[in-house]
Amino acid sequence: MISIVVPVYNAEKTLKKCLDSVLAQTRTELELILVNDGSTDGSAKIVDAYAKKDARVRAVHTPNRGVSAARNTGLGLASGDFVGFADTDDWVEPNMFERLIGLIEREDADIAVCGYFERPEGAAPETASLAGGLVSPERAYRLALETKAFGGFVWNKLFKSDFFAADGYRLRFDESVHVCEDLLLVCECLCRAQRIACDPSLLYHYSVSKENAGGRPFSARRTTLLNSRKKLAALTRQRFPELAGSAESLYVADTVHTFLLAVRSGAKTACLKDHLRGIRRYALSYVFRKKSPFSYKLMAPLICLSPRMAEALYRRFGDKRRTQAPRRKPSL
Repeated sequence: MISIVVPVYNAEKTLKKCLDSVLAQTRTELELILVNDGSTDGSAKIVDAYAKKDARVRAVHTPNRGVSAARNTGLGLASGDFVGFADTDDWVEPNMFERLIGLIEREDADIAVCGYFERPEGAAPETASLAGGLVSPERAYRLALETKAFGGFVWNKLFKSDFFAADGYRLRFDESVHVCEDLLLVCECLCRAQRIACDPSLLYHYSVSKENAGGRPFSARRTTLLNSRKKLAALTRQRFPELAGSAESLYVADTVHTFLLAVRSGAKTACLKDHLRGIRRYALSYVFRKKSPFSYKLMAPLICLSPRMAEALYRRFGDKRRTQAPRRKPSL
């Protein structure tokens, strides 16, 4: 059986489409765990209605604690041999989980990964397709760090339950992280996996709202991303030291991006001082990485040397209309 965990928060406009797509799976032996994370719209009623009409649906209501805590609640209730995830503004192809389970069983894999459609609001969909076949944990780890198609998402992957079970590794999302929380958990799973199988089929539909496409504004929650990146850099140095440069570059790039967001929004940057110190050891190597954006190469050492000077220069010369994080490569 498959356990599919869906965290729910104020998603009344898109929730039904997501749930209908999961319940219409050709692999019917599943449990759909809906964790309503303190929604203030009509989401709770929708969750309860689906649990009432389909015995495969389990509804759980909790105070608002964030997506990581909601997913962890679902993981604690999961009883399937496989665990998958979906987000409430997305939907899945009818055969997604049947294909991924079949792939795991044929290849004796621990994790299966599929391609997906990225659907920006008001724009034509883009495709993110993988090369099919088996990849080693080290190769998969690199792909998670460096590519968009494999990515650090949990929703285009199916995991054996051993990663999360009480008699297994008991892995969980870091509940202190509220932005880009997936990647750290995915990499922790890859550190413990033996075989990862990829399906090039586009089986998931990832919706990108105009708000997210334009970049999230600065907030205290945004800074939790940097805690995750710091932990990821440490994990990578320990488990795959040859990939440390990629993880450290993510830490530097996201610290620069968050610093610029703070400056642009008029927020104080003092809350970032620990991370500005933390990236000093990586800033020079970041400058010489070919994939690093030129503007970030200039800002990274300057921010480490003198945050005040960097702030003044950005206010004087920076593009205040938009501050975008550097994008990762679109495919393998």
